[in-house]
Amino acid sequence: MSILMNTLPSPRRDKSNQKPVLNEIDIEEHRITHAVFTVFDFWEEGGRYYGNFLGWAEELPSVIAKHGLLKACVALLDRANGDLRKPTGLLYADLQNWLCGQHPGAVFDDPRLTGETRLLDALRKADKQTLLRAEKEALAYLPHLITWARKYLCRGHRRTRPLL
Repeated sequence: MSILMNTLPSPRRDKSNQKPVLNEIDIEEHRITHAVFTVFDFWEEGGRYYGNFLGWAEELPSVIAKHGLLKACVALLDRANGDLRKPTGLLYADLQNWLCGQHPGAVFDDPRLTGETRLLDALRKADKQTLLRAEKEALAYLPHLITWARKYLCRGHRRTRPLL
């Protein structure tokens, strides 16, 4: 994925503090590219393996809107029993890669955040404004992931319980 990410438009630099300045179109291109490559990685490994990834992804925006991103992430990891290879664990890992990634649109870009639960750690330490920004970014990213997952991944078995 890093090869393609290097082909996306480079952010302009603000002269005063040298932080990347992205417009909404640049960030949207990064969201789409990340979602496409995430789904293509799943598809290449065999879309059927990912069980109900699509169903959980479709449910996640409403869970985030109702309960918040922190509770949604805790529920994803709880449902996966901490295993990032299960469908809800994969969804958590994908959100984590997007929100804690090394790209200009990442909400949490602290290199000290490491490990499988770095998104949870970042959300727990974040102030209210950063939490709202992370929720907004997750809700902007998920429709792209859902769109591509609908095209390339199989819908899994019916779930009997909602996420939250």
